[in-house]
Amino acid sequence: MKPISLKMVAFGPYKDEIVIDFTKFDNSGIFLITGDTGSGKTTIFDAICFALYGVASGSNRTKTSFRSDFAKDDCKTYVKLEFIHKGVKYELERSPSYMRKKLRGEGFTQVSGDASLIYLDKVITGDVNVTNECIDILGMNASQFKQISMIAQGEFLKLLLAKPGERADIFRKIFDTYIYKNISDLLKKKYLNKKREYEDLGISVNSLIDNLIIDDDITNLNIKDILLLVCDSNKEDELFLKKIESNKEKILKDIQQVINDIDKAKTINSNLDQYNDVSKKLEEKLVDEKIVLEKKSLIEKNKMIKELIIPLFDGFKNIKDTIIFKKGTIKETNKKLKIVNENYNELKINYEGISKKQDDANSKRIELEKLENRLVLYDEIDKLKEELEEYDNIYNLLLVDNYNVIINKFNELDKIKIDYNKLCLLFKNKKDNYNNLSFKYNNDYNRFISCQAGIIANGLKEGDICPVCGSTNHPRLAKLEDNYIKKEDVDKEYDDLIKCQKELEMTSNKVSSLKKEIDYKSLELKEYDLDDVKNSVKKCKSKIKEFINVDNYKLDDVKDKINYLKASIKSKCTDMKGDESKEELMLKITNCKNSIESILTDIRIINNNYEKINNEKIKLESILETINKEIKELESESILKEKEYITSYKKLGYGSEDEYLDVKLDDDVLDSYIEDVNRYDNDILELRKEKQVLEDFIKDKKYIIIDEYVKKRDDLNKLLEDVELSLKNVNSKLNNNIMIYNKLKKIYKQNEETENELSIYEDLSNTANGNIRGKNKIEFEQYVQSSYFDKMIISANKRFSYMTESRYLLVRKTESNKISDKLGLELEVIDNYTGKKRDITSLSGGESFKASLSLALGISDIIQCYAGGVVVDVMFIDEGFGSLDNESLENAISAILKLSDNNKLIGIISHVNELKDRIDKKIIVKKSNQGSIVDVVL
Repeated sequence: MKPISLKMVAFGPYKDEIVIDFTKFDNSGIFLITGDTGSGKTTIFDAICFALYGVASGSNRTKTSFRSDFAKDDCKTYVKLEFIHKGVKYELERSPSYMRKKLRGEGFTQVSGDASLIYLDKVITGDVNVTNECIDILGMNASQFKQISMIAQGEFLKLLLAKPGERADIFRKIFDTYIYKNISDLLKKKYLNKKREYEDLGISVNSLIDNLIIDDDITNLNIKDILLLVCDSNKEDELFLKKIESNKEKILKDIQQVINDIDKAKTINSNLDQYNDVSKKLEEKLVDEKIVLEKKSLIEKNKMIKELIIPLFDGFKNIKDTIIFKKGTIKETNKKLKIVNENYNELKINYEGISKKQDDANSKRIELEKLENRLVLYDEIDKLKEELEEYDNIYNLLLVDNYNVIINKFNELDKIKIDYNKLCLLFKNKKDNYNNLSFKYNNDYNRFISCQAGIIANGLKEGDICPVCGSTNHPRLAKLEDNYIKKEDVDKEYDDLIKCQKELEMTSNKVSSLKKEIDYKSLELKEYDLDDVKNSVKKCKSKIKEFINVDNYKLDDVKDKINYLKASIKSKCTDMKGDESKEELMLKITNCKNSIESILTDIRIINNNYEKINNEKIKLESILETINKEIKELESESILKEKEYITSYKKLGYGSEDEYLDVKLDDDVLDSYIEDVNRYDNDILELRKEKQVLEDFIKDKKYIIIDEYVKKRDDLNKLLEDVELSLKNVNSKLNNNIMIYNKLKKIYKQNEETENELSIYEDLSNTANGNIRGKNKIEFEQYVQSSYFDKMIISANKRFSYMTESRYLLVRKTESNKISDKLGLELEVIDNYTGKKRDITSLSGGESFKASLSLALGISDIIQCYAGGVVVDVMFIDEGFGSLDNESLENAISAILKLSDNNKLIGIISHVNELKDRIDKKIIVKKSNQGSIVDVVL
C-alpha cells in the first residue's frame, strides 16, 4: 500500500479541509513530519489508519475523539485516502461517529459513522464491510498493519515483545502459512474424531452385550467367545421356534372350522327373524293406502293451478303495484320542484350582478401591481445590505489572517533565536573540546616521534644493519624512555580529533545558517510592532460574526466590493417614493390581495349556486314528464292481463277465484304431500322385494342353537394365546440376539481397523502440533514460520549490529526452560561484550527501539522475497528517535535510508533536530487558536 493523497476535514486539530499530496515525495524516500507539540503530527498517521481500519494508529487514542473541537456544527468530519496497491488505485472515505450541536433548537444529536471504498468497478459501503475489504486487500488487519507498517508513538516495542502466538498470526498473513496451520488442525481433528469413534465403538459393544438375552454367564468373556456362544444359542432357539409354529397352525385350523359353523347358524337364524319382521311391516303400511290416494288427487290439481293460473295472476299484480309506486313518485317530485323554483328566482337576481363584481376585481389588480413594483426596491436594498454585511465579515477575517501571519512570524523568530543561543553554546563547548583534543594529540604525536629512535635501537644487536644509517656497529644506542606512547594510541587520538573537527564544522554551519535566518526575518518584521498587531486582531475579531473559509478572497478586491455595495444602496434609497415603511407597504399589498380573492370567491359561489339550482330544476321537470308517460302505458297493459287471468281459472272448471283458491295448497304443504306419497310408494316396493328375497333363503330352514359351538371356540382361543405368547418370547429373544450378533460381528472387525488408524493419527497429530513426549514442543506451522523468522533476524541483525556497534545480535530461542513449553517464534539477544544470551526485555529503552526498528526493517526485506499476498511499500515511524544518542541516531538514519532506496516511502515523526537537518522532504504542522495547518516542504 502506498498513499497518493490524504484529505482530513474537521479531523483532530484540523478545523478546515487539509490535503496532503504524497506524490510530491516521488513515491519513495524519507519524509519528516515535524511541528510543535500537540499540533497534530500523529493525527496524520491516525487519519491513514482510521481510513483503512476505523481505528487510531495508537492504542491510547479512540475514534470517538476524532471530531475537531474547532469544527462548525454543520461541517462533517471525515477522512479521504487515495492509495495504490499492486498497481490498483483505491479511493477510501470514512467518517467517525460523533456528537454535535443541533442546527435547530437546543441540545446535541448523534452523527453516525460510515465508510465507502471505490476501486476498479466495485463500490463497497458500510463501516464493517469496508474494514473487511481493506483487510482482504492489504492482507493485514489493523493490529498487524501497526506492527509491520506503522510503528506508532509509544507502541514500537509491541512488535519486538510480541508473544509467539501473536507473531504466528502476523506471519500467517505475511507468508501465507495457512496451509500448514490447516494441516495441523486437520490432523488433530482427525485424531480426535478417530479417538471419539474408537470410544463410541467401545460404548456400542458394551451396550449391545448388556442387551443380550442368554442364560450363560458372559461377564468375563471377550467379544470373540461371546459371538460363538450367541451363535449356538440362536440355533437352539430356531429349532424350538419351528416346533411351536407347527402346533399353532393346527390350532388355527380347528378354530376356523368352529367359526365357520357358528357363522352359518347365525345366518340361518338371522334370515328367519328378518323375514318375520318384514312381513309385519308390510301389513302395517297397507292400512294407510286410502289416505295416500286422496293426497295424490290434490297434488295433481295444484300442479295445474301452479302451471296455468298463478303466472298470469303474478303478472297482473306486478303491473298494479308498479302503477301505485310511480304515482307516489310523482307526488314527491312535485314537492321538490316547488322548493327548487323558489330558490331559482332568488339566485337569478344575484347572478345578474356578477359583471359589476368583475369590474371591482380588475381595479384592485391594477392597484396591486403598482404596490408590488414599489416593494421590489425594498427587496433589492435588503439583499445589498446582506451582501455588504457578508463582505464586511470577510474583510475583517482577511485582516485577522494577515495579522496572524505576522504574529506567527514573530513567534517563529523567537523560537529561532532560542535555538540560535543553544547552538552557540553548543558550538563553544565543541570548540573547547576540539582545542583540548588538538593540544593533546600534538603533544602525544611529538612524544611518539621522539620515541622512534629508542624503539628502533631497542631491537638492534651488534652486527645487525641499522635501518636508519646502514651501519653494523652501534657504539651509542638511543635509549627508550619509560613513558613512550604506542602508534595505535596516537592514531585513535587522531580519529577522535578528525571526528570532533567534523562535528565542529557542522555546528558552525548551523550557527551561520540560523544567524542568516534571524537577520532575514528581523528585516521582514521591521515595520511592525507586535503589541499594535495584537490589538488590531482583537478589534477585527469583535466585528466578525461568522468564521468562513476566505482563502479565495483578496483584501483589495473585498474593499472595492464594499465601496460598490454602499454606493448601490444609496442609489436605490434615492429612487424610493412614498413615505410609508416596507411593513406598511406589505400590509397594503396583503389587504389588496385579500380584497381581490374575496370578490373572486363571491363570483365563484354565485356561479356555482346558480348553475346547480338550474340543473336541478331541469332534472325534476324531465322526471315528471317521463313518469306520467310510463303510467298511461302500464294502465292499458293492466286491463289485458286481468282478462287473461280470469279466462285461465274458468278454463280449468272453476266458476270464481274463490273456488280455485279453496283447492290451492301452500307450497310447504304441497311439498309435504309429495314427500309423503313418494315415501309410501318406495317403502311398499322395498318391503315386497325384501320379503321375496328372504322367502328363497328360509325355504326348508329351522332355528339352530349355537352355545356349544361358542364354548368350543373359546377353549381353542385360550390354547392359541398360550402358544402365541411362547412363540413371541422365543421370537423376540432370537431376533434380538441375531441383531446383536450381526452388529457385534461388524463392530468387532471395525474396532480392529479403527484402533490401527487411531495409532497412526495420534502420531501424526502429536508431531504436527508439537506434542511429542520428551522433546521440545514446536508446531508444524511455527516450524515453517521459524525459517522465515530466521531470515528476518539475519536481515534485522545487519541494522541492529550496525546501530549498536556490533555489540548486540538478535537470535531465535531454540531451547525452552521447560520441556512442556512450545518453541519456534521467541526472541533472545546476544551481548557480544559478555558473550551470553539474555531475554529481549532486558534491553534499555534506546536499545529496544533499535531492535524494534531493525526487526521492522528486516520484515520489510523478507516480505519482498516471500510476499504471501502482503506488499509493504510504506512505513510510518512515530517518535522513538529521541531515546538515541548521536551515533545511534546516525546509524538508524543510514539504515532507513538504505531501505527507502528500494522504492519505499518512509514517514517519520520527530522533534530531533538532527533529523530536521538530514531530511529535506518535510510536512510542517503549525498550530493556532483556529486549528492546525499543514505545509509541505521539498
